[in-house]
Amino acid sequence: MKHFVFLICCMISFGHIRAQKTDGRQLIWNIGEAEMSRGKNVTISYPIMLSVVDERDHPELGTSTFRLFFDAGSLKDITVTDVQNGYRISGLRQSKDVFGNAFGFTGGGGAFVQFNILANLQNLIPISREPIHLFNINFTVKTGVKLPLCTPFVLDNNPESWGKGSAQDAGFLINDSGIVGTYYLKEKYDQLYLADDEVDNYLWTASPKFDYLLDSKKEEVGKMLKSKGNKCIQPKEDAKNAELLYFEAEYLGKNGAVVLNWETGTEFNNRYFDIQRSKDGVLFESIYQVKGKWNAVSPTTYNYEDFRLQGEEILYYRLEQVSNDGKKEFSPIRKINLHQNNDYSLSELEVSYFPNPTKGMIKVVSNQKFEGLELLVFDAAGRSIHKEKNVHTGRTIDLSDLSPGTYSLKLINHHTQDLIAVQSIVITQ
Repeated sequence: MKHFVFLICCMISFGHIRAQKTDGRQLIWNIGEAEMSRGKNVTISYPIMLSVVDERDHPELGTSTFRLFFDAGSLKDITVTDVQNGYRISGLRQSKDVFGNAFGFTGGGGAFVQFNILANLQNLIPISREPIHLFNINFTVKTGVKLPLCTPFVLDNNPESWGKGSAQDAGFLINDSGIVGTYYLKEKYDQLYLADDEVDNYLWTASPKFDYLLDSKKEEVGKMLKSKGNKCIQPKEDAKNAELLYFEAEYLGKNGAVVLNWETGTEFNNRYFDIQRSKDGVLFESIYQVKGKWNAVSPTTYNYEDFRLQGEEILYYRLEQVSNDGKKEFSPIRKINLHQNNDYSLSELEVSYFPNPTKGMIKVVSNQKFEGLELLVFDAAGRSIHKEKNVHTGRTIDLSDLSPGTYSLKLINHHTQDLIAVQSIVITQ
């Protein structure tokens, strides 16, 4: 079979290495709980953990070689950080995306990475049966990737050679020993031992055609890959798919349109907004879809104009937010009277404030446009503590000076003193 030239990976030279006579001393490499962070980019950090089966004679980690395959269809920009005890990373090399779908990665691509872990003899890392953190492997997630990510990379350790001893350690590539770990014993640093390295994360449903060597781009290693705890290795992310700040509908008048406006504070893994309309407020139909943001950490505004009003007198609108993993969430319903007038005392005027709860900043939204009203804020004891004049649809009001608690907002026509609308909001810390 043809070999990839770049896959000829050389072992780094270890001084005074003596292979163990028995197979009992195993180093177990595994991946800890991933962490995801969001800014302009989405990044994932995976802690690499290490333990030893036999911790007699005070084993300490020596200079080692680390190898992995990652989903180049979903991830990019690999870095290694937070290396413990003054150890250093050197010789980081990465292949192109040449492994196709061999590992069944979600993104379909595959790249190979190798680097050396250089020991710090002045502060060696002790190894025990309890997994310890060695360093972090970090990636930038490519825009549009379906989340959560399951098994986005594989540590290079051939399952066929599990437990057969350091002499039989093998990786997936030609001339490759997989992960190569070394250690010292009894605090004697003139003699380095070669470990029987194993990877503890994965169970394989092997392909009958796979010979445990990746020497063809068309290889299929088998169905992928669950941890022995029967959980997919994936990041935890509790961010809302879309943080809706407000959703408002306004009728522009005879022969006009209903204009829908909404804004999100942040978005994450958001596929689209489905705009839905109803004649009775119960049965809704989809009339249009607006693509959402895969990742946004600053406000995003949207709008849509509905001209197909079909001679109706009353219409209702709502948004259905759909994420890439199928989660759905509905916005509040907005009612539009197509024969409305400008009498703000009419009961058809519906006013809301978003977000609610809030840290202090709210936006005024309504089912019909208004202006020139007055807003009074009352505390839980019924005392008037704040006043805003010239309030109109779409205005942003700053109540951040108020203490956390529940407040009553009364909208009035200050000329007639008529009460237009009352609603409670909650201010949080």
